[in-house]
Amino acid sequence: MKWVILALFCVLSTGAAYSAPDGDAPQTGTPIEITCDGENTFFGGITTAEDNVVVRTKSDVVYCDRLTYNSKTKTAICKGNVRIYSGEEVYRGNTMLYNFETKEIQSADFRGAVFPAFVAGEDVITPGFNHYRIRNGFFTTDNRETPAYKMRAQTIELYPNDVVVLKNISVYIGDVPVLWLPIYAQPLDDQRSAYQWTAGFNSSFGPYFYNKYNWAWDKRLKGTVHFDLREKRGFAGGVDTEYKKDDNNKALFRTYFAKDNLYSQNGAGQNNDSDSKYRYPDVNSDNRYRVSFKNNMVVGPDLSMVSDLNKWSDPYVTLDFFENEYQQERQPDNYVSLVQYSPHYTLTLLGRTQINSFFETVERKPELQLAIQRQKLGNLPISYESETSITNFERAYGKSSSSPDNELNYSAYRYDTFHQILYPKQYGNWLNITPRMGLRGTYWSDDNRVVGDYSTDNGPGSSNVKTTNPRGRFVPNLGVESSFKVSRAWTDVENKDLGIYGIRHVAEPFINAQYIPKVFGASPDDIRGFDDRLASTRLAPINFPDYNSIDSIDRQAVVRHGVRNKIQTKRDGQNWDLVDWVLYADLDVDKNFTRAGNSSYSNLFSDMQIKPLPWLTFNSQTSWALVDESYSEYNNDVSFQVTRAYKFTLGNRYISDSDLFPNSNLYTLTNFYRLNEHWQFQSYHAFEADGGHLQEQSYTVYRDLSAWLMAITFKERYLNDRQNELAIYLSMTLKAFPSVNLTTNPVQ
Repeated sequence: MKWVILALFCVLSTGAAYSAPDGDAPQTGTPIEITCDGENTFFGGITTAEDNVVVRTKSDVVYCDRLTYNSKTKTAICKGNVRIYSGEEVYRGNTMLYNFETKEIQSADFRGAVFPAFVAGEDVITPGFNHYRIRNGFFTTDNRETPAYKMRAQTIELYPNDVVVLKNISVYIGDVPVLWLPIYAQPLDDQRSAYQWTAGFNSSFGPYFYNKYNWAWDKRLKGTVHFDLREKRGFAGGVDTEYKKDDNNKALFRTYFAKDNLYSQNGAGQNNDSDSKYRYPDVNSDNRYRVSFKNNMVVGPDLSMVSDLNKWSDPYVTLDFFENEYQQERQPDNYVSLVQYSPHYTLTLLGRTQINSFFETVERKPELQLAIQRQKLGNLPISYESETSITNFERAYGKSSSSPDNELNYSAYRYDTFHQILYPKQYGNWLNITPRMGLRGTYWSDDNRVVGDYSTDNGPGSSNVKTTNPRGRFVPNLGVESSFKVSRAWTDVENKDLGIYGIRHVAEPFINAQYIPKVFGASPDDIRGFDDRLASTRLAPINFPDYNSIDSIDRQAVVRHGVRNKIQTKRDGQNWDLVDWVLYADLDVDKNFTRAGNSSYSNLFSDMQIKPLPWLTFNSQTSWALVDESYSEYNNDVSFQVTRAYKFTLGNRYISDSDLFPNSNLYTLTNFYRLNEHWQFQSYHAFEADGGHLQEQSYTVYRDLSAWLMAITFKERYLNDRQNELAIYLSMTLKAFPSVNLTTNPVQ
């Protein structure tokens, strides 16, 4: 029989509706079209069809050799080379029972593709909408006929676009079983690699082998297991656990323990290894560890709790085992805070303590602070803001082998309150002026004052230190902020190659002045402070309460002035900043902030970003010395993607004549080249021009092996008067999703 078309349009007027987990209920009343090349019948609501049967609905397509369809129940019995396409999901089998309305499936010899997962099993049933239960099946994310890895499970619970849960699992690499797990859950939108191992050689560690396994219980609970072996240093490992309900409720618990041979090999507290990268005078045990807990959670209406707790075995544990973390944070924080927020105020209760005795810590046990947001006072044209705090301080100095006791610790209560009124107003519809006037009152209890020279034996902790009565002070402040904008547009300027459709230049000159005529009462020289101002090559805030180094407040007369420039064009109907550049400096009459020798004028600071195209970006932070006694600093980098396959980034970090950092003129170059979808290359070079040596060089070759990503890296680093550190390693990453693009960052 030649090709026949049998069309059935079944519209349901009544019926039970399922509630989908994602809120998408199945559609009812969907037209169904059935075509075939062989015999077909229609009797009593039952349709049969044979030979190249195709069934189409609005969302589904079914292919099979033979079909029996019940128009009342909306179910079909499909036999022979069955393929069901439902949205993004694909299911295969020899005999399958499918409900077009509820999406239920019952099958033997089942195979399915629910991107990015691939599953198969002896049979499948559908306990509920968008839920498939597969018996004696396997699961993989390697989309090849012979996958590189797979997990065989007694039961697989599959929720398309959500999660897959496996029970009683054997993990196979090829055809070789390598691991058994009781249960495993894999969110289908988890972008992390499933497993990564790295084998290599490092001159500090010798040969090493790292393992990292990413696990997930569901979308909210996941983590990583580490197990590492270093020939010179021994075994190490840990578990990271992350819980994330939403952006306001999340927690991260991390552990890492190392049975480090450093101490026992080199004797009690001595590091005699000439090849070792660092010295560890305060490491006195083989047992080294890092434990941390961070969380952010909502505990009530507008009430949240934030904590960051870290316990280290010694000051160098992250330097050895997590060097990237060490570069960002060399001393961890330890605090717990409760924050009550409203549009008008913020109430904070903060506790900070010294958990790691080898780090100096300014403890707050506790601090209660009430901050009133800037707001108008009724119908008056003025605004009001304030900040009031009560703090129980203790400066806990760090213990070391040379100073095992905290003899220099000191503590005090501090009561501080600051109030300020402002009068924001615009004149002539273009000039913004906001004068301000404030008053601060501070009181320190009697343990906080000393008289003596802190640079001699009369300093803190000395028996010659004299105390006086409790101290207090009042600090009045006056200030003004002013700014205005001017702009000009050239609408006829157009360059399609550069994506320019009109040009507009916006200039915004600004000025901010702060004046403290006198400090009435205790000066910074009369107190041992707790939150003294940290030294920096950048300008500190001058406004209260942004300037929060309360104990270092002194007479002040500063005028910060500058101009912000923007050059913009129109792209896709929106403003695009081609250039964003702000230039500013301080006139500091009392020379408290300039860091420019005896000059009252600070460096000239420039912050600039130039982004003419999405693939070309230039960033610059510059500090020019205007007087001979000052320092100069340049931080510049340009990123340029020459083609879709090649990208390079060139950077320069320069600083000279600084009393905070040694002179340096470091040039960096990063290249990334994608030869094709299988091969990629990356190199990194850092050249220190001030010393005339190559600070670091590394070369990485990436090979995409479908389910695996292979990377081979060679790295050499210059270590001043020590032997250069050499490392070469092979890294294999089992990708969670074969279609995810490779990172342009080197594998660590």
